[in-house]
Amino acid sequence: MPTYLLKSCSNELLPAMTNIVNCSLSESLVPSSFKQAIVRPLLKKPGLDREVFKNYRPLSNLPFLSKVLEKVVSSRLEHHIESNYLHENLQSAYRTRHSTETALLRVHHDIVSALDKNSCVVLLMLDLSAAFDVIDHKILLERLNYSSSLR
Repeated sequence: MPTYLLKSCSNELLPAMTNIVNCSLSESLVPSSFKQAIVRPLLKKPGLDREVFKNYRPLSNLPFLSKVLEKVVSSRLEHHIESNYLHENLQSAYRTRHSTETALLRVHHDIVSALDKNSCVVLLMLDLSAAFDVIDHKILLERLNYSSSLR
C-alpha cells in the first residue's frame, strides 16, 4: 500500500499499526513481510557512466510499517543509551545534534589548542567512502567463513 494512502488514513489505522509494532517488539520478531524490499539501482555519483554496473548501488524501499518499527526501535535505543550515559564523549556519528561539522570543529579545536601550547601536530586522514568498491567480495566471504569456523 502506498505511504501517502496510509498517512491519509493514519487516525483510523493507528491503533492497528501500534498493535503490530508492539507485538513485534514484545515477541522480538520482525515479520518476514517487513523484510521484503523493492530494490532499484541508483547511480553512485552524477556524471558516472550509466553503462557500467559497478557505478550503481542498490536502493531498497522497505514497507511503511517496517520503517515505523525501525524508528520506534531507534528511538527506544537512543533513549536507553542517553539515559544510561553510554555514548562516547567524542562520538558524532548517529547522534542527534551532532554531525561532521561538530566533529570537524572538535578536530580544529584540538589542533589549535596543541599549536597554542607549541606542540607538534600531525593530522592523518583516510577516505574510506569507496573502500568496499575495491574489495574482492569472494575473498572477504571466504575469510569471514574461515574466521567464524575458528570460534
